[in-house]
Amino acid sequence: MARKIGYRRVSSNEQNLERQDLSYCDRVFEEKVSGGSMKRPELAKMLDSCGLAMKSTFGPSTA
Repeated sequence: MARKIGYRRVSSNEQNLERQDLSYCDRVFEEKVSGGSMKRPELAKMLDSCGLAMKSTFGPSTA
């Protein structure tokens, strides 16, 4: 059976991570960091645990 891994983020300390229900996940990565910040250490850890690399998707569209 595949493991379910979740990620949740809120932008400020006043917001509640628990409002994003990930109780069905085996492992959850979470952080409180501004949406404008490129630093997402828990997201990077989650992707690394899945064997993936974090790439920036910010910037002008090339489509």
